[in-house]
Amino acid sequence: MILSDKKPATCSNSAMPKGPGAQLVVSRLQSGYGKRVVLKEISLEVPAGTVVALIGPNGSGKSTMVKTLFGLVKPTNGTIDVDGVSSVGLKPMEMVKLGVVYVPQGNRVFSDLSVGQNLSVAVRGLSVAEMKRRIEELGEVLPAIVTLKDREAGTLSGGEKQQVSLAMGLIKKPKLLLLDEPSLGLAPDVMQEMFARLRRFNEHSGTSILIVEHKVRAVLGIVDRVIGLRRGEIVNWWLPGDVGKDDLKDLFLG
Repeated sequence: MILSDKKPATCSNSAMPKGPGAQLVVSRLQSGYGKRVVLKEISLEVPAGTVVALIGPNGSGKSTMVKTLFGLVKPTNGTIDVDGVSSVGLKPMEMVKLGVVYVPQGNRVFSDLSVGQNLSVAVRGLSVAEMKRRIEELGEVLPAIVTLKDREAGTLSGGEKQQVSLAMGLIKKPKLLLLDEPSLGLAPDVMQEMFARLRRFNEHSGTSILIVEHKVRAVLGIVDRVIGLRRGEIVNWWLPGDVGKDDLKDLFLG
């Protein structure tokens, strides 16, 4: 389920802001690995132009959720719609064409290539002029991309590599961005800066974002909605200001 009896009285789908990003609607989704069912009857929405966090304890199915949405894990039941278009059965490259981009855990960069070459690999076929324009646009939210574009990616710090990894997703100009633990391995100050930049990107581009994150308190400051997942089921959702200590205790320890 998506809602529970504990839903804050102030929450309503109609009150959520809209934008030019993609609207994601998931209904009764079930998926897993072989005979092992991980996600059980999941229903959720990411309204267009919003940032939504998916939180929960280890093993709750968060990473499986975004992998299923991107076509890396095949669902066994349910529907996934992106702007009214069914994406069930689509492969990752087809999802990219639909405007959906997935950034996995860790600093996934090509270490022996420069930052600029990493970005070129992410969006093959662009003209030199268009690539330069997109890098300049990215510099507004990820300034290191411009200053480090000629550096070999393998020589960068963890935080810099994370910016490159994010940039490889953002440069595709997604309608819907799926992020899996983007704070993994980052120092607290670098993490906070990264989250702030993600929010600026959302506000600048209107891209919808679904972010899986274990640093709950840090991510609350940039999202419009928080969804709690436990044992493959959604147990509640909140506006970020309504998430209390007892809510987190119930979610992570219940």
